[in-house]
Amino acid sequence: MIDSNISDQVFKDSLEVALKGRGVKKDKRIAIINNLMHASISSRDSLIDMEERNTREYIEAKKESKKIRSEFEEQCEFVHWFKKTYPGVVIMSIRNGGSRTPRERSDQIREGLHPGAADLYIPSKKIWIEFKKTKGGILSEEQKIFRAYVCDVCCDNWMLAEGFEDGKVKIMELIRNKT
Repeated sequence: MIDSNISDQVFKDSLEVALKGRGVKKDKRIAIINNLMHASISSRDSLIDMEERNTREYIEAKKESKKIRSEFEEQCEFVHWFKKTYPGVVIMSIRNGGSRTPRERSDQIREGLHPGAADLYIPSKKIWIEFKKTKGGILSEEQKIFRAYVCDVCCDNWMLAEGFEDGKVKIMELIRNKT
């Protein structure tokens, strides 16, 4: 806590640092600081504490928002939402991703694993869904080949979901257009 007989310059500097830490533009910082300069000397400590707390909360919230959820997390949320939204409509996972030993991979390919197959399938709607993270997910060549196959040969629908929200919007539109 800062001394209650805080000088104007220390008060201005402390506010400047706190406001700048939240990304407040210079002209707005000046206006806020000028407005707060009229505060009584005794309330300056609490104003600085409040501004510093706001800045810490802002920084934490910004860090939290930068975290990108995994494809697995996004897909699980989507499947949960889908089952609640469309009860009785089967949605199934195609377990073709993940790390495996060469032996496991070979065994799974022999038993029917198809590289590039989409992550989810809705049989009654003939919709294949490939899930990716909201940022940074790209389709492999095998996934592009699989997409072309199911769309051209099978006349099924194939969609790319870049995260839960994107998938939710796209599947509702696709189902609405199929009915």
